[in-house]
Amino acid sequence: MADAETYDVVGAIMEYEDGNQGARETLELFSHLIKTGAIAGLQGSYQRTASDMVEGEWLTPEGDVTEFAESVLSLFED
Repeated sequence: MADAETYDVVGAIMEYEDGNQGARETLELFSHLIKTGAIAGLQGSYQRTASDMVEGEWLTPEGDVTEFAESVLSLFED
């Protein structure tokens, strides 16, 4: 993922809203939103999704993608 200064969060949110993201891109988006604290300013559905990703052990509470998530994603990527 690009660093916080170059990550196009608006573009990523638009792609997410349009259903045009894969699993990795969605995890990267929510990772970024958690790490930057931007999740707190978004509507409740984003906050619930982020919470579900943490509870499901896809992301850590700090926003890092977990080893579990990486191992599952690797099954579907080249």
